[in-house]
Order: sequence, then C-alpha cells, then structure tokens
Amino acid sequence: MILPTLDITIATFSINRLLNFPMVLCYHEHHTESSINYSEVALALFTLVLAVAAIVQIIDIRTFKKTNQVQSIENNIINQIQFHYKILERIEGTEKDFFKKIYEDKLRGYYGIPPAPDARTKILEAYSNLDIDYGHQLRHYFRNLYRIFKYINEIDEKKFNDFDKKKYAKLVRAQLSEYEILLLFYNCIWVEDGFKFKKLVVKYSLLEGMSVQKLFEIDEHYELYSDDEYNAYGDEI
Repeated sequence: MILPTLDITIATFSINRLLNFPMVLCYHEHHTESSINYSEVALALFTLVLAVAAIVQIIDIRTFKKTNQVQSIENNIINQIQFHYKILERIEGTEKDFFKKIYEDKLRGYYGIPPAPDARTKILEAYSNLDIDYGHQLRHYFRNLYRIFKYINEIDEKKFNDFDKKKYAKLVRAQLSEYEILLLFYNCIWVEDGFKFKKLVVKYSLLEGMSVQKLFEIDEHYELYSDDEYNAYGDEI
C-alpha cells in the first residue's frame, strides 16, 4: 500500500528532525537569545505533530488489517460448521437418532457377537462390521470433522494463539452430541485417520465430558486409546 509507506517516510523524516532538535537548542544556549531560530523550533514542533499522526495512522491500519484477518478466519470456521450441519442433516434425515442407534444397537451388538482373543481385536472387528454397514456416512462425517479441527490447529499463531484456537475448538466441540463423542472415541482407535485425529482430540480435549460409563469396556478401551505405540501414526496431523 502507498499510504503506509508514505506515513513511514514522513515519520522517519519527522523523527530525524526531532533528534536534531536538541542539538539546535544546545547550540543556541551559547548564543544570545535573539539568535535563536524560531522558525527551526516551529518546524521541529510541526514535524513532531506529523510523526505522531503518522504513527497513529500506521497503528490504525495494522489494527484494521489484523481485525479483517481474524474476521476472515472466524467466517471460515462458521462456514465449515454450517457445512458440517448439512452433513448431519443428510445423515440424520435417513434415520432418527442416527448416532445413538448405530452406537447402541449396531456397534454394541457387533461387539457382543464375535469371539476374540483380546479387547483390541474385539473392538476392531466390531467397528469394521459397523464400517461395512455405515462407512459411507461415518467416513464422510469424521473426515469433515477432522478437517475443521485441523484448520483451527493450523491457523498462523501470529493471528490466533493457542488460547484462541482452543476457544474455537470448544465452540465446535459443543455442537457434538453424546453419541457422536462416543463414536469419535472409537474412531480414534480404529482408523488410520483416527490416529491423526487423536492428536487433535487430545490437544483440544474433545472427549471432555464423555459418558465413560457407556463405553463397552471402560478400562480395556481406555488403555487402547492411551496406547501411544499403537495409536502413533507419524508426527504429522
């Protein structure tokens, strides 16, 4: 922009004039009062006013620019939440209480059927069966949810600090139902993208307030979720 550049030039000139102003006064202290160049004093005061005005304008422009950047980020987050609502509407339009039904009726039912040597194999097989029946809906749902939190996480820290990011992550988290959070828990254990998602789930405390008593095996499954070696999927989120 031309205006900020012009303001910086004026400010620089004004400051240089001000730096020379004390030298002018010191020089005139050794001369008679009548020898003081009042036009020089007036010019120095005038440049001071210009410098202050230019600095204030630069601050205003930068503040306005930052405000616009923050507003743009907030609008992007809101648009992504609205798009997520559209996905939910399409999913829940096919079945009433969709997430509750597939969790309580389908996933719990699958979990009770297959004989398995350990809790990990049992839940993986149960979720795999769920994916066969509802994967086209759940994958789209979790993929979009992951992208929202990934977008928040990757915002430039000069624009949004961690406190701001967590504030908006909580806003999105507040939109999730009890059974969406329970399915998110198992999604983090099951799919590869879930391993990446888990890093964001932990960072932004997305399972906070989860109905732990509704997990199929509380201790065993929490251990699976907390198993860093098993859940590690590269360093990239």
